[in-house]
Amino acid sequence: MNNKGFTLMEILLAAMIVGVIGVALAALTTAAVRESGVGRTKTMLRHQLSNALRQLHQDIQQSDGVTLEYTSDNVFQTMELTQSTQFGPNYDRHTFTYTFTPGTIAGAGGGTTGGKIYRSVDGGASRVWLENVKSIRGDDFLSPSVISVLWNGEGNSTGGANSVLEVRIIVEVPSTPVVNDVIDEIFVLPHGFAISN
Repeated sequence: MNNKGFTLMEILLAAMIVGVIGVALAALTTAAVRESGVGRTKTMLRHQLSNALRQLHQDIQQSDGVTLEYTSDNVFQTMELTQSTQFGPNYDRHTFTYTFTPGTIAGAGGGTTGGKIYRSVDGGASRVWLENVKSIRGDDFLSPSVISVLWNGEGNSTGGANSVLEVRIIVEVPSTPVVNDVIDEIFVLPHGFAISN
């Protein structure tokens, strides 16, 4: 009698091979899905930062006055930009206000994230200008930080007439893995007008 079939050892070996291949495929699929999610989050974050910077650049370039306010422990709180446009004998005046509200979510490497910066026009309704703003007080980097600097045209901050705004903001999405990006921009004010603190 000719009994053809598989031995128990052959079946166990085949099951082990299929299991190893299955685990490897599952790991690859999980990694691909995670990286895809991180890529989407980075793209969304860059788009958000690009729109926010475009709006801020436009507001600063059209302004003729800047007022900065800080909390008692020297953290950026409010930036107010005023624009005056002359129409004949009359002036049309607008005020753009950027206000920071800190978040409460623990940030990677310290500080908190989940903060928001709101933008309002002429004291009207505030809209979120930037979200997921990280609040951190480090020796080398403060976020959010909007400071005024007087430059002499040669790149240092002693003397000079042109007022400069230096804006540094970390935006951090509390995800796994953490995704963050930084705004680190210097804005030269159009007419070198003074900045009030």
